[in-house]
Amino acid sequence: MLSTLCKKNLCAHMNIDDIFILSGILTYFTHESKFFSIFKYINKYLENIKVIPIDPIQVPLQKGIFRILQYSEYFNRIRDACPESCGKHLIESAAYAVGVNLFEIDYILSAVPDRIGALEFSSSS
Repeated sequence: MLSTLCKKNLCAHMNIDDIFILSGILTYFTHESKFFSIFKYINKYLENIKVIPIDPIQVPLQKGIFRILQYSEYFNRIRDACPESCGKHLIESAAYAVGVNLFEIDYILSAVPDRIGALEFSSSS
């Protein structure tokens, strides 16, 4: 049996002056039991003078593709935008009830839009 590399793209939105602005694309890869992600800012976001970085250490405001280091699926600030353990448990319970297997990226998409934080993700812009 051949193993496949699967990928999902998510749009990252940053709250600037109470408006969520498309900031870049997070691409999440799975291959067998390994997971990793990359991030790229969109040019329009980088041209805005009011923007803030997704992660000031791992994803500074500059062009290019940012790759996560080994042994982690996400950049630190992106991981911080994910639901905590109680929220994950609720999401897992709902998914289990309908027979759905979850990946870490599914937790990001399950986060409610009115939560605390300036970073939000969606499956489309």
